Amino acid sequence: MSEDRLEILPVPKGVQAEPEEAPARRVLPPLPVQVNLSGASGELPDVVQMAGRPAIRFKGATPVTRGLMPVSVDMTAGEAAGLLRERCFRCLHFRHEDWQKTMAIWSRAPLGSTRRGAFAWYARNNAVALFGEAFTQAELDAAVKDLREWGWCAALTEARADPVLVHPATHCPDDEPNRYQDRSRTEKREASEIYDTILRKAQGRSA
Repeated sequence: MSEDRLEILPVPKGVQAEPEEAPARRVLPPLPVQVNLSGASGELPDVVQMAGRPAIRFKGATPVTRGLMPVSVDMTAGEAAGLLRERCFRCLHFRHEDWQKTMAIWSRAPLGSTRRGAFAWYARNNAVALFGEAFTQAELDAAVKDLREWGWCAALTEARADPVLVHPATHCPDDEPNRYQDRSRTEKREASEIYDTILRKAQGRSA
């Protein structure tokens, strides 16, 4: 799967801005989209969350054709630096090993069991998020492989009283308290270096 990237944009001439206020653009991996070629709905698409990732959905669309649509998000360099600094895989609450154990148990459970059904639900949702509704068996296999990198979020699981699985490259939900904590001094140092690098680039200095 392609990674998202960050672009620091030039500040308009005559505009004074601190490095944190410099314009930036986060370019996300292309998102799956399914379109009704007849255009019967005549409405703009919605951006929805599917399996922890944004996806594009046309109202009333029939999966006639499928493809990938590039998506970008404009923000300030400071906002981008904060998001990239506080990714789940560096967080104290990210439980990758626990999810690995759960996934191994669920994937080997008998067909028709609750555990096997839960595994199939996660696999299908991730396949839809990555490839759209009409995914192939090969794409489902790729989605399962991608799931191996995920992990339980202990903080969100406790807050919601329900298991919450998260992608390692995501961050705390925007509409909830920020529960991020560096796992160790190593992660704190790495996160600070990323933050400083982005702001140096925003100042026009080399990393």
